[in-house]
Amino acid sequence: MGEELGSSDWSLRVKNTGSEPREVMVSFPYLDGVRLGKEGAANLATAMNQAGMITPAWAHSSGAVGNGGQVSMQWHAIWDPTSPSALGLIIMDPEVQAKMLVLKEPSIEVRYFPPQRLLPGESIELPAVRLLVYCGDWRTAARAYRRWYSSAYICAEPPAWFRDSDGMQEQSNGSSNTDTVKVFKDHTS
Repeated sequence: MGEELGSSDWSLRVKNTGSEPREVMVSFPYLDGVRLGKEGAANLATAMNQAGMITPAWAHSSGAVGNGGQVSMQWHAIWDPTSPSALGLIIMDPEVQAKMLVLKEPSIEVRYFPPQRLLPGESIELPAVRLLVYCGDWRTAARAYRRWYSSAYICAEPPAWFRDSDGMQEQSNGSSNTDTVKVFKDHTS
């Protein structure tokens, strides 16, 4: 079972072409009729509001993306373990705008909130979304998300003293007992 990957990047711009201000709350993408393999009931998915746990595809409705207490990563995968058809979704949003991954059988939706007011002629452009079609399970989508994440966010290289330290040192609390207080080492130079 190879990891043959088909991917497509999608984008959406919404423009108020009317003569009056409008409030919009956009869902993008909105995929309906999602069923993989012969029996959709066998589909599995990553439940990002459950720390990425593997569950039946529609067992969890998900939650707000970017809220570490709900959904901390901007990707989702659904697959059929018997076929093994799979669909991955990567929201390529380095700003981590307020949005909710909504899973309601048989649809997958990314809903941006709160509503935005558009004056006549104004537009909003939503973050690009990468759809992945492949054979496999959640791992292919996770690796693709990591590649995007690594290109979207630059990680600072820690200084040498940090690599050599466990970040803690023991210090006496001044009493005669043997208790110690752990504090961070001072490496400001």
